[in-house]
Amino acid sequence: PGNVGVISIGKTSTVLTNLGANQKRAVLAEIRLDAGITDGGTLKRLTFKVGGTIAPTAITNIILRDPNAAQFIIDSSRLGPGRIVDNALGLDANGRVTFTFPMQIMSLPAGSSQTFQLTADIASTAKTGETIQVFVEQDADVVVQNSAGYGLSVNISSYDNSSSDGSDATWLSIY
Repeated sequence: PGNVGVISIGKTSTVLTNLGANQKRAVLAEIRLDAGITDGGTLKRLTFKVGGTIAPTAITNIILRDPNAAQFIIDSSRLGPGRIVDNALGLDANGRVTFTFPMQIMSLPAGSSQTFQLTADIASTAKTGETIQVFVEQDADVVVQNSAGYGLSVNISSYDNSSSDGSDATWLSIY
């Protein structure tokens, strides 16, 4: 997994379904972080750009989950597959959502992979045909520190939407 000394981010092979208006805990993206074989570290920050034609205010209660971990229930409104890693009320003014991990809880050892799901509530105001695009805009949006506290190199080219066709981002539609 990953390149030597580099943290890489990309889509998983999971096929996501299109979303409906007023859908709760809809899966917007499933991504994987891969640590290089010589360097691992601790995930400190992960920022996603959520674009498309849907109004940013139509995406709320955003949750980052570890779908492979045992479920940790905070309250019944957040039930779903996997452990909740972090959450945000909504997108910022630029259509971005940032998750931060100040504690040493998100370990990414050398040669390992970690899968995350981004889920959210879709408002009833979402219209059929509107699109949602999820990707990482820049390397600095993924921060992984080694044990000495230095940031590791990050490769986002497999999840940066540079192809503008959904092959290197998650593209979904409202049905």
